[in-house]
Amino acid sequence: MEYTEYMETLKEQIQNKRARSLVAEEIRGHIEEQTKELLTGSLAEAVKTGQIVYRTVDISDKEGEKIADRYEVTWSSLFVNRWKDGQEQRNNMTEFAFSKATSDPEGFKAGLKEKIEILMK
Repeated sequence: MEYTEYMETLKEQIQNKRARSLVAEEIRGHIEEQTKELLTGSLAEAVKTGQIVYRTVDISDKEGEKIADRYEVTWSSLFVNRWKDGQEQRNNMTEFAFSKATSDPEGFKAGLKEKIEILMK
């Protein structure tokens, strides 16, 4: 089963709408927390100089919905993208993020940092 299909199936299994949103928020919170720790720690200088831009998108509002459609996402996701000469190189790290952010935060941050540093070259 593909990761996206798995997440959709999981989401459908949670019948209580409030619980569904809480589960989504919990998972998203771990990913955002670990990402921010990395960006305010060892990658802080690159953020300060604008080499790295961190952006969260709320897919429940109109602007966010357009972005979600463009990226074909319906759930919390993590993309690490490179822009060069007006061209976007998308890197969907959602599966990696969900598999590591809560169970192996240091492994998550190390893998995310490695991907970012490769894209900054």
